[in-house]
Amino acid sequence: MSLRRLLRRHSAPSIEPFDRLHSLYPRPLPMLPPDVNTPPSVRITQDSPLRYRGHDAHEQRAYRDCRQHLLGHILSVMRLCEDFRHHHNLAGVQTAKPSSGSLLFTTPTDTTLTMRLLDERLGQCLRHLDHLRTRVTDSASKVLVTGDVNAGKSSLVNTLLQADIVPTHEQPCTSALCEIVDCMQNGGVEEVHCIPDPAHYDSHYSSTYHPIALRHLPKAMEQGLYDHFRIYVRDHRPPEKSLLKHDLATMTWIDSPGLDADSNKTSAIYAGQDDIDAVVFVVNAQNQLTLSAKTFLQKASMEKKPLFIIVNRFDTIKDKVNCKRKILDQIHQVSPSTYEQAEDRVHFVDLPLDAPPASFATLESNLRTFAVEHRMHTKLLPAKRYLVALLTDMADLARSTHELTIEHHQQALQSLARDTFPFMQLLKAREPVLHQVEVMAEHTLESIQTHALNVLEQALENPRPRFSRPPLFSLWPYAHEYRDALLQAWTEEIEDVEREAMEETKLCVQAIQRLGTEHLGPSPWQDKANLKKSYYKPLTVTLEPVDLLGVWPPRKRTAWAISLGLLACLGVRWVDRSGKFGGGWVSIVSLAGSSLWLGLSEIRTGLESKIFQKCKRAAIKTSLADTHARRVSRISRKILQATGRDLELKIQTAIENKARRRSELENQAHDAQNAGAYYTHFIEVANLVLDQVNAVSTDIPTKAPTRVL
Repeated sequence: MSLRRLLRRHSAPSIEPFDRLHSLYPRPLPMLPPDVNTPPSVRITQDSPLRYRGHDAHEQRAYRDCRQHLLGHILSVMRLCEDFRHHHNLAGVQTAKPSSGSLLFTTPTDTTLTMRLLDERLGQCLRHLDHLRTRVTDSASKVLVTGDVNAGKSSLVNTLLQADIVPTHEQPCTSALCEIVDCMQNGGVEEVHCIPDPAHYDSHYSSTYHPIALRHLPKAMEQGLYDHFRIYVRDHRPPEKSLLKHDLATMTWIDSPGLDADSNKTSAIYAGQDDIDAVVFVVNAQNQLTLSAKTFLQKASMEKKPLFIIVNRFDTIKDKVNCKRKILDQIHQVSPSTYEQAEDRVHFVDLPLDAPPASFATLESNLRTFAVEHRMHTKLLPAKRYLVALLTDMADLARSTHELTIEHHQQALQSLARDTFPFMQLLKAREPVLHQVEVMAEHTLESIQTHALNVLEQALENPRPRFSRPPLFSLWPYAHEYRDALLQAWTEEIEDVEREAMEETKLCVQAIQRLGTEHLGPSPWQDKANLKKSYYKPLTVTLEPVDLLGVWPPRKRTAWAISLGLLACLGVRWVDRSGKFGGGWVSIVSLAGSSLWLGLSEIRTGLESKIFQKCKRAAIKTSLADTHARRVSRISRKILQATGRDLELKIQTAIENKARRRSELENQAHDAQNAGAYYTHFIEVANLVLDQVNAVSTDIPTKAPTRVL
């Protein structure tokens, strides 16, 4: 090996700009006709394996360059996706709902649920990007061979590999996935790994598989203990003709179970092989495309998987033209892209073959071309398509969210502008309103106390007891009843003062509440004027027998004695004069009774006066008027203070709420502004990366024959 080839083999991939990438693809040289007389040393041998060796090296360099660029773009998109996932979860930043048909589309209308599902969808995209990175980095090519039950899939695999590897039988026998790879990946040992758990399989750890010899594979498949087998075999053909090993890549052939009516099983098998590069679908010419086959092909076509359709047992069909037309029409319905390339993608054969004809060589060549030489199409193109779709969806979502953040920013600023004047007015009115409430309360309390004091002092001077029983027989019960009536009259006056004070307090409370409503708007108020009645110790006056002495004043006693003496003289003279009693005594008795009634009335008046004076002295001693005036004023003060504190608390709460609301609006405006700037930058970066991804050429380079010297 020359030094130049050694350096070229061990050199790093080219990182030239994308616009220079096409310079790596030279124009194809014109093919020389076979009859041209050219020296043997420069003649192009069409059957020589070295014919496309120069093209292979050229394609390998182009593939490495494109792969290197695409891997860098995958990492960039992963960073963008992680950054987008982080920002859409930030508080205060609301993400628009993804549109239908997007990779990030979510169906729920609830904002919280949509955000959570979007986060899960972005997580799925990140996992798929990591899977794409692994797949693009992997140089192996995977080909899935599937089809209807008993369509000849295993026979096709054995024919392609020119070895009896997978057991075949007239009845369906393949009930598990069989991966067929070159034994060089197993240290050159030909054997079968029976895999119980494919997700944890590692050929370097014998605990993840059970090795058996190739000859025991049919028995292991019949036992049905394993659903996954990895078969390591040796292909003795040269690399340019082998379908397991190649100069450019290694190949893995996957023989899958046949499709059946169990759609769940079919979907699970296909979903587990989402990293395949091409699909070979085997159809029984007698059955044509079944319903399960159409479903599978439609899904594979939607996944943009390169499809090869092998129509087996075609030789058993009598009307081959009609059969071929029907099958092609069915293919056109389920996979239009495959139908357009039917010449290279659809093959009609009869398996098994003892000696493959030339048509089968064309099939083999086309499979090798797609699986090995067209890795740009089978490996890089799906990754590029996904990157383009994801970048487009994220850019569209970021654009919609950017418009939403602009709208939120404007709404927040407008709300701040509308709230500024009321907030400033409330701040300015706080102290004047509280001062006005204090003045109103003091004026009301002064009025209540003054009125209560005047009313109670007047009641002490001029009591109005409700009592009408005359003292005809006993002064002692009358004295107690009069005392009780007098104290009851004062109590009623106190209660009247309390009611009047409460009414005036209610009026002041209502005025304070109206003042609060004027500045704060309608709001519920606690009824502070309905407090429980304040209890007080009533006035008590104890009467003693000595209080009955001196109830008849001296002046009154003298007048009454003179009246009785005059009455006696008149009576004696009247008797002497008439000499008999008769009706004169009646007049005398009447006059005596009147005098007695007058005397008793004087006694009542004196008794009431003495009891009143005693009660008044007791009231003055206890400061009854001043005490109750201050007590009533104190009750009203508590009510007005509670109302004032309620108003002050409402004002303070309103100020705090408005300040908190303004702070939230400011934060919303700030977050929306930052989010708008972020999404603007995100859109620019996403579009830049999208342009770079689109610049990665996944077109297959034109074959350029090389002269062999």
